[in-house]
Amino acid sequence: MRAPLFGFFFGERYGAFLLTISAYTDMLIRMEYTTQVFKALGDITRLRILALLFSGELCVCDITETLNLPQSTVSRHLSYLRNAGLVKSCRKQKWMHYRLLSNPELLVRGAVELLKQQLPVLATIQEDKVNLKTYLEEKGEHGCQKASRK
Repeated sequence: MRAPLFGFFFGERYGAFLLTISAYTDMLIRMEYTTQVFKALGDITRLRILALLFSGELCVCDITETLNLPQSTVSRHLSYLRNAGLVKSCRKQKWMHYRLLSNPELLVRGAVELLKQQLPVLATIQEDKVNLKTYLEEKGEHGCQKASRK
């Protein structure tokens, strides 16, 4: 006899039934989380953002200027990465800063380590790093005011 999805048989004990539901629920939650992580990593813009964050904490304006994208686009992608457990945000005065999560889940940790090895060899990522360095030098001590790009 095959067990239904939630393991309910006539004559089965109530405790075993709850345990079976709990196990399936945990498995479904895990699958949803895994799907969310891989969806977050399935976008070139989010991979470019992650590659920038490998160098440390950045303000949204730093990422926006470096990637030459609208602030709303960058914020949406950062929100996706945060919800997937890849990055953490904090407010400094009126600016939002993001960094990689210091102690992520095992799945995220493995993915981030793989990306740290593989992304830097891509030409787009190398160009982004140069753009970030140039922008941060122009920005200097002026803080998060928009640096005039030349």
